[in-house]
Amino acid sequence: MNALGRVLVIAAVLLLIVFAAAWLLNRHDTRTPEEKLDAVVDSGAATVVSATSELTDNSAVSNAGTALSKAGEATGNAVSKAGNAASSVLSEASEDVKAASDRQKQQDRQQSLSSSSEAIRH
Repeated sequence: MNALGRVLVIAAVLLLIVFAAAWLLNRHDTRTPEEKLDAVVDSGAATVVSATSELTDNSAVSNAGTALSKAGEATGNAVSKAGNAASSVLSEASEDVKAASDRQKQQDRQQSLSSSSEAIRH
């Protein structure tokens, strides 16, 4: 076979493929409107289920949930530690105030005793 014959055979095969593709894409759909609607609804439902499973299985979403959970726990721990530290500081401050108050009362008693003894002496 010469070169012209090969080109004609290749062109005929390509033309046959083009006609077959056009026939497949333009053939008549024999489904009823209800069947077409059911197919669209089923396809939409399947797409939603697929997208939902991708979202729930998606590592980014689960990682975000895990990160939020860990952040909440860390915040709770930090607040608890801050509360404990504040409670300790307040307790120490309360003890310091009580000790200072006791010292002041003792000094006041000593001053009143010394004032009373001076008044009795005079």
